[in-house]
Amino acid sequence: MKILQIVNNLPPYGYGIENHVYNLSVELAKLNVEVVIFTKKFNMQTDFKLYKAYFDMLEKLGVKIVSLPYSNLGYGSVCFFEPISFLNQILREKPSLIRVHGFWSFYMPEAILASRMFKIPIVLTVHGIGKYNEPSIIFYDKFVSTFFLNRANKIIAVSNTVKDELKKRGVKDSRIIVIPNGVDYCKYENLPDQDLFRKLLGINSDEKIILALGRIKKEKGFQFLIKAMPKILEVLNGKVVLVICGQDFGYKKNLEKLIKNLGLTGKVIFLGFVDGKLKLQALSSSSVVVLPSLYEAFGLVAVEALAAGKPLVTSKFSGFLDFMENKDYIWVVEPTNIQQLADTIVYVLTNGLLSANLAKNAKNIVKIFSWEKIAKQTMRVYEKVLVSRLHQ
Repeated sequence: MKILQIVNNLPPYGYGIENHVYNLSVELAKLNVEVVIFTKKFNMQTDFKLYKAYFDMLEKLGVKIVSLPYSNLGYGSVCFFEPISFLNQILREKPSLIRVHGFWSFYMPEAILASRMFKIPIVLTVHGIGKYNEPSIIFYDKFVSTFFLNRANKIIAVSNTVKDELKKRGVKDSRIIVIPNGVDYCKYENLPDQDLFRKLLGINSDEKIILALGRIKKEKGFQFLIKAMPKILEVLNGKVVLVICGQDFGYKKNLEKLIKNLGLTGKVIFLGFVDGKLKLQALSSSSVVVLPSLYEAFGLVAVEALAAGKPLVTSKFSGFLDFMENKDYIWVVEPTNIQQLADTIVYVLTNGLLSANLAKNAKNIVKIFSWEKIAKQTMRVYEKVLVSRLHQ
């Protein structure tokens, strides 16, 4: 079996999808599956050092990476490979199955073309269906997405939340399989010294750190967390700092204005995108991790917090909750209810021993999201699709 995975980028660039492809490829290779990754052509001079550690691991396991020339429609997220290069590489690699990642994937037309020309089945993974303002993506969702969705042999949704969104777009229940995102929980076994992060940001040892991670967009709900800060600061005598880590997607100015209006200058820190060691340092230093999103297809940040053994306050709109049979170890809130959000965070911060014990128990639960288990579930999907294709 030879699986072709198509993705915009690979770590350290990108977010959940890119990390998903990387980790899944590693585990599939361990199961003796031949894996090829098609990704956008990168600059060897400026990017190779950043990619090297990830490439070395993949190549060590026999995963082949093919970087292809691409074009876009004037918007960063709307990319597609140059068709001739793409089809030539398909002919060279001769994959058994094509795996496309992302609901907004503009690689689907090329995957469909290859599927029709060379009789190769497609499995599409939908990691989330958010709201975007780019005209081309709005057009795609309204007029094109259903056509593409119906051309995939099977669709993997990362949560029941995503499955429900797909069904609203006319996809039959029988064509959707729910497999969650994964987490490399071993990475969180030995967290770095929390003082490193405090020194970096100038946060005193007696101050609690509320950590929020994610793209800075309205849907992430950071505005609700900021509005809850005055109440939290009042109860804890000002000994609290909110640290928000994530790339700005045009909403940071709104949050900065809110911070100024509420008199929170110096109590809310924006750190930008974090990954690797810095992300582990941030988790290590945190007293609580908060995910106040209005929509989370899965909510990988929440699972990472649990893997790190940190108390978690999460929005009820988090897709990962679908897989948590026992929710007693986490605090679930309505993010727009500022009073509830503030009271819950205060409770967690003022009941440190209880919170720590609950977080410790939750740490064992997240092993259901291990990449090894997810790779095996994914393999069963591939096998069923390939067997079904033989009988057509």
